[in-house]
Amino acid sequence: MTKYQLLGDYACRLDAKGRLKLPADLLKQLMRGNVHRFVLKKSPDGCLVLYPEDVWQEKTKCIEGLNPLIKEERALKRAFYRGARYVRLDEVGRIHIPPALLEYAGIDRLVMVLAMGDEVEIWSEAAYRASEAEDLKVQEEVPRRIWNSGERGAQND
Repeated sequence: MTKYQLLGDYACRLDAKGRLKLPADLLKQLMRGNVHRFVLKKSPDGCLVLYPEDVWQEKTKCIEGLNPLIKEERALKRAFYRGARYVRLDEVGRIHIPPALLEYAGIDRLVMVLAMGDEVEIWSEAAYRASEAEDLKVQEEVPRRIWNSGERGAQND
């Protein structure tokens, strides 16, 4: 179960120093949990993910349980932590995004921020629009597969 119920998608801009001002609505949602410190990391989807620090601590419990003697599990742990950084909100609600993370996500100035439960995705505008199109396909295909496989019961008899 998620601790937060963050919602919304927002068009934003980075400033010249690589700082992202979080939208006022999202800041209000985060302030309900008194969150000021986060972890920012790469997502396998090509965006960045921002976790409130307490959520990050929960996520790492699963990763820390991986077996260090198994090569694939060590690789997964490295991939999970690679590029992760602690970031803090400044006095005006901005976070600084390190250049290496901006490069990874292909972010220059235009940014899309998507709040989902207990995490926030940060996308380049172009990648976000492409992901929307891909997500629509998944939204159509996955439920059809689930219903056709009988996993959720046959409703069309």
